[in-house]
Amino acid sequence: MISLLRLRARLAAQVLMTISLPLCCAAAVAAPAADDEVWKGINSSFNTPLTSFLDGTAEESVSVRASFDLPLKPPSSSPVGSGRQGEPGSSPTVSVGFKYVPLTSWFLAMNFIKFVKPERQFAWHPDFTYAFGYDDWRPYTLSLQYANFGGNRLNPDKSRGEVRTRFSEGTWTLGFKFPMPSALEPYFLLQPDHAVGCNLGLNYTPRYADAATNSTLSGKRTITLGCKYSLPNNWYATMAATHYPNRGQQQPWNGDFTYGFGYFDWRPGSWSIQYNNYSGNRFPWRDRVEGTGRLRDGSLSLSTSRNFL
Repeated sequence: MISLLRLRARLAAQVLMTISLPLCCAAAVAAPAADDEVWKGINSSFNTPLTSFLDGTAEESVSVRASFDLPLKPPSSSPVGSGRQGEPGSSPTVSVGFKYVPLTSWFLAMNFIKFVKPERQFAWHPDFTYAFGYDDWRPYTLSLQYANFGGNRLNPDKSRGEVRTRFSEGTWTLGFKFPMPSALEPYFLLQPDHAVGCNLGLNYTPRYADAATNSTLSGKRTITLGCKYSLPNNWYATMAATHYPNRGQQQPWNGDFTYGFGYFDWRPGSWSIQYNNYSGNRFPWRDRVEGTGRLRDGSLSLSTSRNFL
């Protein structure tokens, strides 16, 4: 038994050497210039100054955001959803979110949600959501985040199959931020002081609800490409398209794209008003599920935030 383990260890070491040596040599031959902006951004991603955290000099912060969300979607007796995943709700909600940043770009966030009309809260509408990871706002940087917006329950009813949360039904996202290429700016920017920032995301959900089989399946993968058009006075418009490598994994409530617009001010004590549509939007050449993918299937939100640290 011991000799077999040793043999496996030797084989693993040989495989690692075979893979890593060519990569190291290639990196040495094709190393980017020191002043390359893209390389600088990627190389600085996931920076973790632990010494500043230990000696108390880290830029630590705690913020709270309160929000009132008003869906434009009319109530339905047959909502689109399955298990703990589905279409956004039709009930107004009040939410309070907390975000803790122990180090720059590293975060832990929780959001508690109260449905004004509880009868419109279905199995996939959460009492709370949570997320954590690394999210760097600078261009040409990588990010890695986990987020769970499923049917999480503060007081789960076991007779209805509810649990506090199912961690495996959250989504992991590896992202890369970049500005719009300068060659395209004349075709998209209305004014020179406007800006467009984009984000490419590789998403993986270990376990997901499948409407066709009414069961939970494994290994959902998507690729998203989103861009945000920003004006100097905090007004913006955003849109993100989603590609499903396995088209069968797209659910009726999963859109081909999402979009939003409004006024967003990140400064503490300020107010923001936004419209967002995360419904089952479809491109014109694809059929949407009834009750999804319309302008009125989005929602309006009014929010404000405060810093406590």
